[in-house]
Amino acid sequence: MFHLSLFLLGFTSLIAQVVITRELMVSLYGNEFFVGWILAAWLFWIGLGSWSARRIFPDSRRESGLVFCVIIASLLIPLEIALIRLSPMIMTASGGQIPDLIPALAVALIIPAPLCFVFGLQFSVACRSMSVGRAYFSEVLGCVAGGMVFTYGLVSWNEFQISSVLLGINASLFLTRAFFKIGKNQYAHWAGAILLGMFGLFCYAAGPHFNLKTENGRFRNETIVAVRNTVYGQITATRAEGLAHFYQNGQPVGPDQNDVFKESLVHLPMLSHSEPKKVLLIGTGFNGSLGQILKHNPAEIFYAEPDPAMLTIAEPLISPESRLALRDPRVHLMKGDLRAYLAALPTDMDVVIVNLPAPSTALINRYATQDFFRQIRSHMKPDAVFSTHLSVSSDTVLPALADLEKSLHKTIKSVFPFTVVLPEDDLFWIASPGPLIKDPAVLVRRMAQRSIRNDFVSEQYLRYRYANDRVLSTQALLNHDEGIAINRDIRPSAYFYNLIFWFSRFHPGLAGALRHLMNVPLIVWLGLALAVAAGLFLRRPNSTGLGLTTAAAVAGFSVMSAEVLVIYAYQIYFGHLYYKIAAIFTVFLAGLAAGTLAGNRNRDPKPDKLVWAFGCSAFLLAALAYAIRFSVAPPEGLLFFCGLALGGLAGVEFSYSTALYRQAAGERDAAVFYATDLFGSGCGALITGCFLIPVYGMDQTLIFVAVINAATAILISGRFNSRFPGFFRRRRRLRFQAR
Repeated sequence: MFHLSLFLLGFTSLIAQVVITRELMVSLYGNEFFVGWILAAWLFWIGLGSWSARRIFPDSRRESGLVFCVIIASLLIPLEIALIRLSPMIMTASGGQIPDLIPALAVALIIPAPLCFVFGLQFSVACRSMSVGRAYFSEVLGCVAGGMVFTYGLVSWNEFQISSVLLGINASLFLTRAFFKIGKNQYAHWAGAILLGMFGLFCYAAGPHFNLKTENGRFRNETIVAVRNTVYGQITATRAEGLAHFYQNGQPVGPDQNDVFKESLVHLPMLSHSEPKKVLLIGTGFNGSLGQILKHNPAEIFYAEPDPAMLTIAEPLISPESRLALRDPRVHLMKGDLRAYLAALPTDMDVVIVNLPAPSTALINRYATQDFFRQIRSHMKPDAVFSTHLSVSSDTVLPALADLEKSLHKTIKSVFPFTVVLPEDDLFWIASPGPLIKDPAVLVRRMAQRSIRNDFVSEQYLRYRYANDRVLSTQALLNHDEGIAINRDIRPSAYFYNLIFWFSRFHPGLAGALRHLMNVPLIVWLGLALAVAAGLFLRRPNSTGLGLTTAAAVAGFSVMSAEVLVIYAYQIYFGHLYYKIAAIFTVFLAGLAAGTLAGNRNRDPKPDKLVWAFGCSAFLLAALAYAIRFSVAPPEGLLFFCGLALGGLAGVEFSYSTALYRQAAGERDAAVFYATDLFGSGCGALITGCFLIPVYGMDQTLIFVAVINAATAILISGRFNSRFPGFFRRRRRLRFQAR
């Protein structure tokens, strides 16, 4: 029956992890930087709970400890969802504002702590009657089931209704245990089943009401009109001061009306082309931008919204003029991911306008990379005009902001040889494969010929934007781009520069330190990691336990690094991570389950097999690095296959390591070994997600992890006297002969 407890623990923990991760991402500005931090915190607290279990619940209190853990964990899930939604009250003044880094990290670390600690206690209490490998397999099998149920059944439910399902699932555990009268706590099982069942029914019935009320914590100064979970994230529509405001994953998309900006956004590039007939608009157009484009009387407008569901929510809330523009027969709405839809676009575009926020997330950054700009250029005429912008004031002279602007400028120049920079409150880039008009008199003449009358973009405005002193000074600043990385899909440098700029607004010292760390070669960090691993393997020559726990930590580090890498890759190449994050977790856990099962069936594990497992992991990681580096967009199936295979190898490594560790250290240290694996996984999530990928890119990060796995295979070969020749084994033999 303890196998059932572990299965339901995995089922509950996977769904809870996905829900809480999504909630934290929305509350923390939708930024994938926090994915690594959240996963690291999650694993740290579970590891701490597992390590503390025997001190809190000795064997005499095992049954009551399990009852306590299941009840408390089930009740904590909806409570933590509510706390996360109220967390912006301690980080920002109102919805949509960038939170301070330190409170944001504290929220992501502290709020999941009680739930994760209880999960760790529950695992350790439930697995005392079996081997860690078998317990781990039962838990992972539950995680796989939970991931499939969430992906194909619960993904569109609101979070409190999902919590009600988890409460009902855990109530069934108590019902099962009470029915078979297992243990001495039948009445406690009945009471637990009734308590969780009643609370689950209450959460399901009141879920929509709780969902709307708790969302008010994120937007305290605004009235929420609609909230919807979509494939690409969470969309929220609010009203404040008579205007409708729209948010995606906590980030402001824009108000219903912003006349100054939308006129500049449209007319600067449209007037730069002599006869714009085919126009591509990427990003927010429902709040007036489409209407401005229609003033130029184009033949066709291809309008791509990163989240098509935004249009459904926005249409009832926008002005009548904006609704008419959306329904104009010349406007072709593109539903679906633009990067997947590009192949169906015409190749004779006259003007392309990108209207998206700063690249503060990997989802938005994918529309500001060299790879994306090259795709766009292939659909443009030789004299076509491309335009994008950065909605940050250029008066700010912070080095972090300058780095962000230089990275975007260098990326645009690498694709479009002719570029004009127009600084103001919003920094605009006008670019083209061919020569551009820089004389404002030509633009003024074209505006008169097209009979365009604007409220803000007038003759005086155009002359000022093209002829003020800041144009030349900004151009000179951006051209000094030595050491600045080009923004690419596999190396989202602008995304990291934006993070540093975010940090600099609250903690300039930390931002400066990160800027310096970006200049440290990856080989330095690799040498440091290898030195630490070798030191742990060789520290105590007569102890096999330390070497095996180090191997388990490396396995955890590797599989979690690979998981974070696949999460980033999926977001960059496909864009709908919010919908598929549970599927990604499930694929890795399915691999872990299969690998653990295969390892548990091996009655006589040898260190040589552990060497082979780490060697295969190194090879697969290197192969994935090659595929990402030399492929425009790896197939979705390849990412899932690699996740399954790497998870399977990690399961084999964990199973073999636990078996060898049990022979050396005994069964009583199993919780410590499990905690070590979790701590290694936490380090992998944190270091890879928060630093290695944004700074060095996905391909180099994969090589980094591959080398660590290869080195671990060599160290195991030498440390445990396997049949494979090893430097350290030969060194010990020479030392023995000398004696």
